[in-house]
Amino acid sequence: MSRIRYDRLPTERANPSTGQLDRLSAAQIARLMNRADRRAVRAVGRAAPALGRAVDLIVRTPRELRRRLAQNHPFFDEIVRRGKVLYDAAHA
Repeated sequence: MSRIRYDRLPTERANPSTGQLDRLSAAQIARLMNRADRRAVRAVGRAAPALGRAVDLIVRTPRELRRRLAQNHPFFDEIVRRGKVLYDAAHA
């Protein structure tokens, strides 16, 4: 399995607007954080259709997953072998 290259992720790059945090007041930092939050919310909003399609593609009930595995579905076989459980509701 390959390692994640955090230095190449856009979310891990230095943010030029926060380079002077040590010189800002608490109120200025709060406003800066608020602006960044609004940008993130807009970005998620723009990506929502694609995110929804991706989630719909892989999220299954335990019953449906068992059915797909019984059918030897290669996509779900791979997920079970190499994937991670992100949420597991009891008796879902």
